Amino acid sequence: MVESTNLLEVKYINQLKDKLSPIEYEIFKMHLGLENNISYTIEEISEILNISVKKIYQIQNTANRKIRYGKRNRISLTMYLENMDNSVFGKHPSVKIQEIFNKRPFQIQEPEKAKIIFLGFDANLDANIEQDEIFFNKMLQYLYDGIRYWKRKGYHTPMLDPEYKGGGRKYHIRFNKLGFTKENAEDICFTELLNYCTYGNRSKNISSYMKIFHSAQNQDHLERIKSLFKLKNVICMPKGVKALIDKENIFDTKNKKIITHTHLSYISNKELLNLQLRLKEYIANI
Repeated sequence: MVESTNLLEVKYINQLKDKLSPIEYEIFKMHLGLENNISYTIEEISEILNISVKKIYQIQNTANRKIRYGKRNRISLTMYLENMDNSVFGKHPSVKIQEIFNKRPFQIQEPEKAKIIFLGFDANLDANIEQDEIFFNKMLQYLYDGIRYWKRKGYHTPMLDPEYKGGGRKYHIRFNKLGFTKENAEDICFTELLNYCTYGNRSKNISSYMKIFHSAQNQDHLERIKSLFKLKNVICMPKGVKALIDKENIFDTKNKKIITHTHLSYISNKELLNLQLRLKEYIANI
């Protein structure tokens, strides 16, 4: 799965981190979808963090006061937050990236050959990724041949490069805790409900996302995903992805081969450990 936050957003996320306590920062980040373009409701945050809804609101109000009235970077940060709802979303402008996705709308192993598939909403990258030539070239290498990249580098994505500071890193750090190594490179596939790479904030532009989702060009890709249930593999998906699949009646998510979990960026250690044990048992018995 490819997820990345705009470099401008990273600047303001860092400002938030300086101003807020760790729990205030985490709640703000989850509610606004600052890191992975996934916004959670207060009720969902309450469930994930095991904090009452009332307490979440109290923490959020305290954080709001700090952001609105703090002296340091007050104007730029406030203006950014007030304009977040106008953020854009669409097909990624990079011709090179889209050329790869036309041939390979997945990362690492081909889904038909993988033992475990991680299914997400969309592969999302910073619209200005080409400006960082070194990282852009690493991303192209990864998208062209994720198996080779993992085996050569020892980690599964360039978002785990020590020098990379953008969005999506937390997701892949948590994925690493599932215990997969380069020896599993041929077992793992990341794929998404869209056959395009995207940029921007999906959570703030649902109508734009659904337009691509329902486009004629995406239907063959959805059929390909449906066909995966006939194979001997396990498909892991966040609860939000399952909810969309159920709503659109794409396929039956009651299939025993589906494992639903909290998005890896926000999954608890306990749930992550349970997921790790289930997947290791599956690979051992396949």
